Formats: sequence, structure tokens, C-alpha cells
Amino acid sequence: MTKHLFLDIDGVINSERSFLKYSKQWAEAPQSFRDEVERFMETEMEKINASGFRYGKLHLARAKSVEIFGIGVEGGTKPDRVAIANLNKLCETIPGLRIIISSTWRVGSTLEELQEIFKLWGMQSPEMIYGQTADSYDRPRSDEILEWLITQGLDYKSMLQEHQIAILDDLDDMVELNPCLVQTDPRIGFSSDDLKTILKVFGVEIFGIRMS
Repeated sequence: MTKHLFLDIDGVINSERSFLKYSKQWAEAPQSFRDEVERFMETEMEKINASGFRYGKLHLARAKSVEIFGIGVEGGTKPDRVAIANLNKLCETIPGLRIIISSTWRVGSTLEELQEIFKLWGMQSPEMIYGQTADSYDRPRSDEILEWLITQGLDYKSMLQEHQIAILDDLDDMVELNPCLVQTDPRIGFSSDDLKTILKVFGVEIFGIRMS
């Protein structure tokens, strides 16, 4: 069976460490540089508002500004480079992995926008982002994940037993899905230790050694 990773963004890919780093760079940048970035974002916002505002468009515009200028205005910081490196290692280790975005970043975002954002962030195989849980803010994340699995016709209980599900999140309210949760420290995001743990959850063998 195919392995599924439910991926959060804030506190996992975007760490407090990276936010502070790029916020400091923004604060220390010359005013002329900041004016140029802000003009870029103003132009992007005009396009977004003209075509109908969605958060996915805003997230993508911010990611583009960071790609172009190296740093961006608030909300346009780069993700944690260690987290992206570990995400790439995970995708290399499990080539058929399906990644489902369970972060609130999914709300108002299309799958294509999410894939493009991760591509701009340095993800080597953004096509592995396979789907996203339903748009909602008012339910426990575990319920949203279970709903996605059920609507896909997947038996989550057997998938748990067969090491086919993992959740990478800084929250801990996964209830019956807690056995497959790898909870990150939001200060540093998706760490190398988290990578080892998630491979154990998936029951993956590395160099002939089963991670379990």
C-alpha cells in the first residue's frame, strides 16, 4: 500500500527560528530595498484583488517575493532550510510517498498553488504533494485527516497497522491517530531526529536496518 504523510506547515516547515532570522534580516535591510519589495507586493496584491482574493494567491505571491529578493515582508519569510532538506530526504527515501497538506495553509489554496509554493521553497519533488484536507477551521485536525482518508475509501485502521500513515505536526490533538504522529518542536521545525522517527512510524528500512 502507498504511504501517506499529513503535513503541517507552521511549526514544521516554517520554524520560529527561521521566522526570527528572516524578520531580523528584513528589519536590517536598507529602506530602498524594502521599498522595492513592498512595491512588488503591492503590484501582486492588485492582481490578486482584481481576480478575486484567496489566501493561496497571497501565500504564493509572498513565496515569489522571497524567491526574487531573498527576504520578504511579514508573512514572506523563507522556510527553515533544515526542514526543507529533511523533507527532501524523506521524499528520496520513500519515492511513492503521497503528501497531504493538513495545515491551515490549505484553506483558500489550490493543490497547484501549494505545489508551486513548495517548489519555490526548495522542495525537489513538489509533485509528491498529492492533496489537501477539506477547508475548515473549526474541527480538530484529527477529524479532518480521518475525513480525508474515509472520502478516499481508505481503511485507516489497517493503514495504521501496516505503517502507511504518518502525521508531521506541532499539534498533539490527533486522538486515535496519535500513534502515527511525529510532533515537531515549533522552535526548530522538522529536525533530523523527527526524520528518523517518521521513518520508524513508516517502518522503513535504511541500509538494511528496519526503522521500528
